[in-house]
Amino acid sequence: MLVFDTVSGRLRADFVVPDTARVVSVGEGRVTIDLRPARDEPGATERGALSRFTFGGETSWRFVLDEGCRPTEVIPVGGDVLTIVSCYSDKSHVDPRHRLVRIGGGDGRPLWSWQVRRDGGVERFEQVSVGVTDGVAVVDAREIRRSAGEAAETTVTHNLAGIRVADGRPQWWLPGEDRTRLRSGDPGERGPLHAAAGTAVFAENLRTGTGDEARYSTALRAFDVRTGKKSWSRDVPGIEVRDLNDAPGPQALLRDGRLFVAYRESTATGRFDGCALTAWDITTGERHGPFHPAGVPDEEWCLTRSLGAVEIPGGVAVHLKGGTGTIFVLD
Repeated sequence: MLVFDTVSGRLRADFVVPDTARVVSVGEGRVTIDLRPARDEPGATERGALSRFTFGGETSWRFVLDEGCRPTEVIPVGGDVLTIVSCYSDKSHVDPRHRLVRIGGGDGRPLWSWQVRRDGGVERFEQVSVGVTDGVAVVDAREIRRSAGEAAETTVTHNLAGIRVADGRPQWWLPGEDRTRLRSGDPGERGPLHAAAGTAVFAENLRTGTGDEARYSTALRAFDVRTGKKSWSRDVPGIEVRDLNDAPGPQALLRDGRLFVAYRESTATGRFDGCALTAWDITTGERHGPFHPAGVPDEEWCLTRSLGAVEIPGGVAVHLKGGTGTIFVLD
C-alpha cells in the first residue's frame, strides 16, 4: 500500500497489506484498514477486522469482527473510528442486522455500541448509512420492498435516527414517513448519507417506466441533524448519478458544505445527452452549475463506468477508475 502527500506528491508510506484490504481513512501518520476475509460469503469461517497501522507499517490495534459481520461504513471521528457493523445470518446474505460502534483510536476497544432498530422490534434493514456532523451521528436505516410482476415497483422507506457521538445515546428517531417509489430492483440505486454544518442529505436515482419509456431523475433529501425534520428537498429531472454506493464515488462532500456531484444528462425523451458536474449547498439546497471540466474531453470521463471524486487541498480530484485511470483536478 502506498500513501502520498496530496500537496507535494511525496511518498509517505509503503507497506504490504492483504489483497482484500480496503483503506477507510488516512490521517496524522496512521491508516485505518478494513481487513476483509478472503471468502466474504455465507459459511465462511475467516473473520474480518478493522486495523490501524502507522505509516511505518506497524499495527497499532486490531478490532476483530464476529463471524458473518463486516464494516459496511467507516467514518473517522477525531482520533476514533465510527462504523456500521452489518451481521448476516448463516442461512442467507440479505437483510442483515446492524450496529453502530465507536472504536477508540488509542487501543481499538469499543467505546459504545447501538443496535439499529425501529419501534416495534424491526431490526433487519437491507441498507444502513451514516453521516456525522455537530456531534451527532445520523443513521438512515432503509427498508426496501419489491413487488412482483412485469411492472415491479420498489418502495424504499427511510427510518432516521440521531445518535450522540459522545456516548451513543439516541436523540431522536423518525420512522419512515415519505416513501420513495422506484422502478428499479437494484439496491445500488440508493446512495450514501452526507452530513455537514448541521444538515444531512441523501441522493437517490428515480426511474419511471421501462425500456424505451424509462425516464430518470435524481432526488436530494436534506434534514436537520438536531431534530430529524426535513430542511429541503429537490427532484432534478433528466439526470442520473451513477455508482451511488461507490466510496469514493461520483459524489463528494466538500468542507465548505457543498455536495459535489458528477452525473449523466438525458433529454425529455430519455435519450443520453452527455455528462456534467454540479454542486449543491447542503444547508440551503441551492445549486451551482452545471459545468464541464476545462481541457478534459467528454469521451475521456463522461462514459466512464466508475468514477471517484475526493476533496484535496485547493480543489476536487476526479479519478477515472473504470476507464483510463486518469486523475484530473478541479479548483
